[in-house]
Amino acid sequence: HTAVPEVVAAATALERAAREVVMDSAFAPIAVRVRGAKSLPAWTSLATPDDFSLSAQPYMTAVGEHLLLLPQCLEPFAASGALQLPDSDASTIDESESVYGWLEALGGRAVEALLAMASNLATLSPGGVKQLGADCAYL
Repeated sequence: HTAVPEVVAAATALERAAREVVMDSAFAPIAVRVRGAKSLPAWTSLATPDDFSLSAQPYMTAVGEHLLLLPQCLEPFAASGALQLPDSDASTIDESESVYGWLEALGGRAVEALLAMASNLATLSPGGVKQLGADCAYL
C-alpha cells in the first residue's frame, strides 16, 4: 500500500513531462523561424519603408500560419482531456479552453522568442525598427 502513492506520483510526473515534450515539439517550428530571423537584412536596411506599405516578413507569416493551424491539429484530442497543459488542473478546463490554452501558451512563447531575438540584434536601423514593428503587429 505504501508504493501506490509513489507510483501515482511517478505517473503524474511522467505525464507532465510528456506534455512538456509535446509543447516543446509544437513550439519547435516557431523557434526555428524566429532564431533564423536574426540575420535578416531588413534589420539593417538603410531604406526607410512607408509605414502603410510594410507587411510581415515571411518568417513571421510562417509563425502565424503555424499558430493558426494548431487548433485544427489539437481539436481531435480536446474531448479526451489529453490537452491539459503541464501546469493546469484538468477538472476545471473544458474542450474549447484546452485548445485555447495551448494556443495562448504557444503564442506567448512566440512573443518571448521574438522579443529575445530583437533584443539580441547587434544593429537595428530606422527601417529595421519599422519592420520589427510590422512583424510584432502581425504576431
